[in-house]
Amino acid sequence: MANGFERTVERSLSQAIEVQRLQEDIDRIFVPIADGETSVRDASVMPSYILVHMRMTRALHTFITGMQYVVNFVGADHGGRSRSGQLDGSRGFVWPRPLTDDQFQSIVTLTKEAARASGAGGEGEEAPPSLAPGARVLVSSGPFKGLEGTVTEVGTEGLATVLLTVMGRQTAVSLPERSCQPAGEAAAAAGLEEAAVSAPVEAWDP
Repeated sequence: MANGFERTVERSLSQAIEVQRLQEDIDRIFVPIADGETSVRDASVMPSYILVHMRMTRALHTFITGMQYVVNFVGADHGGRSRSGQLDGSRGFVWPRPLTDDQFQSIVTLTKEAARASGAGGEGEEAPPSLAPGARVLVSSGPFKGLEGTVTEVGTEGLATVLLTVMGRQTAVSLPERSCQPAGEAAAAAGLEEAAVSAPVEAWDP
């Protein structure tokens, strides 16, 4: 959805649930921002996303995707393709990819970690040079552990914005700086352990 309008969509959907008596079909809406914060623009850990726990039907799919500021669900695109099967530049019917309860709780945990990082900031410490915009980092802890991405912004409150591939899409995620390790150093550390342990890294894939 349009960045910065997550709360607006949440309110609109909540009102629609009450007016149209959709409580049995949609029972929770969650905006992933730092715990205790109210400003989406300043505290979102997954900008342009909200999570909805619902019973998916085509009618509800059409209703939600038709709301103002909503772009689409995240999932498999079943439309907007040419005869050869290539995307023709438009988004078609996207059937959502549901999250498991554990995956949802991982995102909730991320909002709490972001809140703690924000509370610990403001002490005048500068970010390590390795976390400058453009640096490649490996997430070393938290729900996105094991994912590699590019730093796009380094904040002043212990948070860094990293572009990660989440649910098949490039997503800007706010992460505590302490959970971001320079990709080169992470690879070197992994090489030292390779003789003792050999296992694939599992990326978060709902």
